[in-house]
Amino acid sequence: LLVQAELQNANGASPQDVAATLRRAIEAAPADRMPRLALVDHFLRRNDAKSALNEAQNAVAALPNEPSLLDALGRAQAASGD
Repeated sequence: LLVQAELQNANGASPQDVAATLRRAIEAAPADRMPRLALVDHFLRRNDAKSALNEAQNAVAALPNEPSLLDALGRAQAASGD
């Protein structure tokens, strides 16, 4: 599903469709950090700091010992002004 989201993004799919694919990837593999990280990065690239922060907080709540997600949370906080 991560590859599908990348292809959607590259082929001009709507941001909502890409986010939905990434959310399905999270549901399919809730213990995997990569789809969570990809969703935060997706929102950051779209300058949607509020959504990025929300998803980063969810990611850290689900996987609190994952350094890359803590980093993503910091980036999302910085983007949102926190």
